[in-house]
Amino acid sequence: MDLDSRHTILVVINLLAFGLFVWDKWSVKSAKSRVPEWKLLSITAIGGPIGSIVGMLAVRHKTRKRSFLWKFYLCAGLGLSVIWWALTSR
Repeated sequence: MDLDSRHTILVVINLLAFGLFVWDKWSVKSAKSRVPEWKLLSITAIGGPIGSIVGMLAVRHKTRKRSFLWKFYLCAGLGLSVIWWALTSR
């Protein structure tokens, strides 16, 4: 897989991560079905930490829930490692 396709995949993953966090916040406000935490954490871990962080901060979602944040930081670290690996491997 060439570098351009990896860039595209990472952009899509981060856009999806952003969208999931915004959608979950909207779901809270409108009493709709929520996005499970494991999905939010999974998309973060597979390469979407940037979109997740921007989404969290943009709509102030889960920014004070400590039980979520420690898991989120671990997944964000893993996601950043995935991004680094994807961009530096041949």
